[in-house]
Amino acid sequence: MEHERKIAVEAMKQDPKNANKPEAILEKIAEGKMRKFFEENTLLSTIVGLQQPFTNAFDLHHNCF
Repeated sequence: MEHERKIAVEAMKQDPKNANKPEAILEKIAEGKMRKFFEENTLLSTIVGLQQPFTNAFDLHHNCF
C-alpha cells in the first residue's frame, strides 16, 4: 500500500495543477483516492462491517498491518 501511495504522489507532482501544492496535501489527496478505490472496488467493507468495527477496507488494512 505504501508503494502505491508513493506512486500516486509522484504522479500528482507531474500534474501542472498539483505542482505547487505541499507534499502533505498531495499525500492526503493520494490517501483519499486510495480510500475511494477500496470502497468502490472491494466487498470487504460490507463483509467486515458486519463482523468488526472497521468502516471500510482501507481501515481494515491499516488496523491489521
